[in-house]
Amino acid sequence: DNGLRVDWVVGVIALGVMCYISPMLASISAVGVTLMGLVSVWAIFRDRYFTQQIQAKSADQSDFLLETIQGFATLKSAELQGQRQAAFARYALSLFDCRQKQRVYEQVKTSLYQLIGSLEMVFFMLLALPLLKDNRISLGEFFAYSFVRQIFTAYITQIFFSVLRKNQLHVIDTRAADLFSQAKKETLNELLPPARFSQQLHYRELQYAYEPGKPVLDRVSLLLKQGETLAIVGESGSGKSTLLKVIAGLIEPQGGEILADGQPVSSRQAQKLFFLQSQEDILFNTSVLQNITLFDREYDEKKQLRIDKSLRGLNLTEVVDSLPGKQNALIRESHPALSLGQRQRLMLARAMYSDCPVMVLDEPTANLDEQTAQQVMRTLIDHCREYGKTLITVTHSETTLPLFDRHCSMKNGRMEALPGANTFALIPEGEPA
Repeated sequence: DNGLRVDWVVGVIALGVMCYISPMLASISAVGVTLMGLVSVWAIFRDRYFTQQIQAKSADQSDFLLETIQGFATLKSAELQGQRQAAFARYALSLFDCRQKQRVYEQVKTSLYQLIGSLEMVFFMLLALPLLKDNRISLGEFFAYSFVRQIFTAYITQIFFSVLRKNQLHVIDTRAADLFSQAKKETLNELLPPARFSQQLHYRELQYAYEPGKPVLDRVSLLLKQGETLAIVGESGSGKSTLLKVIAGLIEPQGGEILADGQPVSSRQAQKLFFLQSQEDILFNTSVLQNITLFDREYDEKKQLRIDKSLRGLNLTEVVDSLPGKQNALIRESHPALSLGQRQRLMLARAMYSDCPVMVLDEPTANLDEQTAQQVMRTLIDHCREYGKTLITVTHSETTLPLFDRHCSMKNGRMEALPGANTFALIPEGEPA
């Protein structure tokens, strides 16, 4: 912006000098600048269109490529390689065509600027040479005007191109505005003191909807006591996973409030209390150990003993020891060298490693048989009781429900009591905490 201001100042001064030397010749340059301005106005809309189109098509192609990598096994099993290649070719062709059209447009835009500049030069000569011949301007004034005119043209052209470039960047900034505003909001929240949870967490009248008029969470109230274990059951689509994300502070509720030890806190403050292990979690391209510690800089021998104990409780010790390098073996999401059940238990070891006072697990035994699920759940509950953690688990395994202190059900976005279950975690509407 400062450079653009300097260009404007130099351009205005140059135009003033040109008017002083010859107002008639300066009017020719003024007309040329006006025409360039009109071309720039047209170019602003075309630049915005092509920038948006290329961004959208590039994103679609990248999403398709990532989706193909993630679903490689399914595609290979269904023999859809040819179909996928054809679809990728269509994405690539669409992006290529858009970029080709942009290149043609850029050539047309540049040609228009050059044409206007050339015509302005021709008209300048047609007027200046007769004036020079009739001694209405001196030879010195002619050369001085030509020199100042070059300065004026160079700076004005630079101004137009800078405005166009700034417009392109503005399009990108506008598309990312939501991310930046959220980052600013999170920065402000980080200045708030962390939430304290030594007695109870109270979620009151939580509401959330992905679409207007279709609530996923409909005035859900929940009371959690420190050190307790809670199981949540419910049919698919009843709002269980969304509830976990709201509880853990990953998404902000659209209604309701959160109280930690009786004090109102924001979702960002509450988030620091939780470790959420969701079904979307992945293995990183690193060692087994770092996948568990999540690159913890404070990892030490004491924490290593805790990892070893977790692996034993989850029946993973022999599995990890069989890998080349054992806990230092390299794994990744696309080729984990582990079965689905082993991968899931490794994710649970990651959750157990966390020092967060509340552990939130979304279907932690979904890929395990009943016997293994029982052992894993007992290990998780014993771990939470040993370290004084609170455990919240979404599960479909009815055989593990008796292991929990409390259990309840989600149905149509509302929390309901299970018949015969201990339901202290539910808070009746209107009842104080």
